[in-house]
Amino acid sequence: MNKPQIEKRKGHYMKIVHGPPRDVKPDLENSTKVSMRRVGNCYKRFVEEELDPPIPHYWMENLTMNVVEAFLRWYLDEHNVESLSGFLVLVRFWRIYYCYEMNKDFPYNIKRKTKELICTIIKIEYGLCELVKSQPPCYADSLLYLLHHAAALSVVFFPTQRQRSQHGTIWKMMTATAARSGTLLESSGYCRTNDALRWGDIELFMVTDPEYPSCQVLLMRVTHRLNKGKWNKGKPPIFTYTERNDNLAFCVIQDIIEFAFMDQAFSSEHIKEPRDIWHHTKVPAHRKSTPIHFKASTRDIPVFRPGVRDAHGNWTTHPTRALTAVQFGEDEKKLCIDAGLEDPGSAYKYRKGAAAHFDRNTTEHRRNHMMGHAGSHIFREYVNQCVDMDTQSVFLETAAKDALIKLSCHSDLTHDPSAPKHLNDDQKKTVKKDMKLGELKNKHQCLRNDLIAQYGQLKNARDTEVCRYHRLGQQIRFRWKKLQKKVFKKAYHDFFENVSNNIIEKNYHSQDTSFVPDTSLVLPEWKELADLDFQNWDASTVSELQLLEDCIQSLELHLALHHLHMPKHLASKIIPTELARDKPFPANFPTQSPTDLQCPDCLGNLDYHPAAQQYTFSSKYALKNHIDDVHLANRDFSKQVECHYPDCKMPLVSKIYFYNHIVTVHGILLPGA
Repeated sequence: MNKPQIEKRKGHYMKIVHGPPRDVKPDLENSTKVSMRRVGNCYKRFVEEELDPPIPHYWMENLTMNVVEAFLRWYLDEHNVESLSGFLVLVRFWRIYYCYEMNKDFPYNIKRKTKELICTIIKIEYGLCELVKSQPPCYADSLLYLLHHAAALSVVFFPTQRQRSQHGTIWKMMTATAARSGTLLESSGYCRTNDALRWGDIELFMVTDPEYPSCQVLLMRVTHRLNKGKWNKGKPPIFTYTERNDNLAFCVIQDIIEFAFMDQAFSSEHIKEPRDIWHHTKVPAHRKSTPIHFKASTRDIPVFRPGVRDAHGNWTTHPTRALTAVQFGEDEKKLCIDAGLEDPGSAYKYRKGAAAHFDRNTTEHRRNHMMGHAGSHIFREYVNQCVDMDTQSVFLETAAKDALIKLSCHSDLTHDPSAPKHLNDDQKKTVKKDMKLGELKNKHQCLRNDLIAQYGQLKNARDTEVCRYHRLGQQIRFRWKKLQKKVFKKAYHDFFENVSNNIIEKNYHSQDTSFVPDTSLVLPEWKELADLDFQNWDASTVSELQLLEDCIQSLELHLALHHLHMPKHLASKIIPTELARDKPFPANFPTQSPTDLQCPDCLGNLDYHPAAQQYTFSSKYALKNHIDDVHLANRDFSKQVECHYPDCKMPLVSKIYFYNHIVTVHGILLPGA
């Protein structure tokens, strides 16, 4: 469509020529801006703390090689940098920051000398490593092991069952599509955008199977809008998922349907339970499919979302916020350590595993489209460091031993579920003996005593002094976590260093080396679901009716688990021995607590496991601390608040009224009552 011509007044263009110069900034990607500003903030901090005058722009205008060297050394002294290549990338972002702020090119001579300085003197003095750290890719056997461990054996805490289920789904989607975690979740390069895989990116169909016209199966298409470098641009790849009746644990469609039920995302009012998916979606004779649509109101909501505490202190799934790739990475490391992987690595191992199979089964251009690569040369970074070919047999012209080569090239070769999962008592004592930690604790306690002596209470102290007190507390926690991480990392590394000698020693003395995982804290429902999902049978030998019933039963069990949450503070105290449905929460719970030491809010939480709802605390002091720290910390009594005790909806107008109500009406025993 041609734009209408607007007549310009005489002298219009001459006015532009003689006007003030326009400051035009380069159009950088959002992820580049985030990294640029991050290193820019470090530069500002360096100037304000170390240089005189403390004006960042002044030192950029008067940039010399000495200023650059001072900043680089300060950054290395303040941060834990080990990789030479990673440090060079950071310096490149600092140069981009300089160009962006000064609106001119970085001085070429300083740029050349900076790289020479880093790659010679600084590399040697700071011990920067030139080797590229690689990790073995994840293949089907590894994925099956991790999925089963997470579903049936792991007791790693997740704030909600949704977040636990999502983790396995993301594993399966990354291995099926070679997607980066930032394609499915909120990427660290696009923080606070809340853009991730949304319900609007998913299309679900019931289709007639072309190979078996009498059979109808589910099919799902997912659009990857957020590929790196093509974020919401270009022609995004659309991947297709099919039902996995041979092994329900691998079925992504089952997981997406589970989350859709939890979000009440189906637009049809007739789809209310799992069985309705198959009963009400029969494909008409004149069509190939029946679309199963999601509500328009949910299309912009991320599918994968984190757990958060609500106003009453209970964990729930956030209604709109996307799960971040950073949070996924933290959960990933915990699960991989719990599963006993020698090198937990990062989530990139799933993308690398899928990429290796794509390379063998597709063309170069299709692979670039699927993986979101701008050029074929990028794929060399995905080539497994371990040569996945029997080169010895190739030379000898004998049959290749592919199974052994495959085992050698992925993480299953060295994983050991008997590896340590947390610090033991002796290691915790070692952390407590740290001198710097002791000094910080003494300073913290002395400051506390001084403030109380001077002001009577901490809350009466001046803001600056209270901030100093809290800052010391943060330093203690940071030091504590850093020491724990360091000690555990060493213990974990030492285990795999010495495991060979330990096995040989036991074999020498004719002793068996065995390991039986402790599953006493695993819910029976998890074990029941794992037995159903991990059958791994030949679908052609099983009737369609049986396969359908298994799908429906699996979905029902998955949905039931969302109402069997075990809070973190009770996870190690309650040992469930029977299914919750065999011992449900009493229908007519008495008005007064049978044990006097039960939490009224937990009793009324329908998403808790019945044993967690009825948990009896060890003392009235422990119960009071639990109520204050968990349930009343963020409760706003200026709004309408009701008692959560079963069958009690009494309005509560203040904290004092709340305590009085639960003591006098529900017989809860609290200190001073």
